[in-house]
Amino acid sequence: MNILTNSINTLINEAVGQELAKEFKGGVIKEFERQPQIEITTQVCCPEPASDLDKLHVRWVSIRLADNGPGMSANKYNKILESFSTEKRTLKETSLAVSYQIVTGKHGGAFRMRSQLGIGTEFEILLLLA
Repeated sequence: MNILTNSINTLINEAVGQELAKEFKGGVIKEFERQPQIEITTQVCCPEPASDLDKLHVRWVSIRLADNGPGMSANKYNKILESFSTEKRTLKETSLAVSYQIVTGKHGGAFRMRSQLGIGTEFEILLLLA
């Protein structure tokens, strides 16, 4: 729910920001070329062995939450990744760090993140299929 809430807030903030910019600049700002969208997909998969997955188990459930929002800068992306480390997590709890901790620590899963400026952000949660 944390990831979904973050995506919704990002899309709402972008839409409001564009409306305000349009209002203050006399309607010169172009509209969304596409409607704000969040896509949630699930599938059973056998991901490539990676350091963050137990190689003994072959079937996982993949839950992907992708939005077509503004994406993240490399700096913001790296700050989020840093918040997943144990040392940084004790200094600052973020909703994504808590999600990461729940997925990886409590459920033995993997938490992956991809983002591209101007394209959007995707989070993938991989959980062992019981």
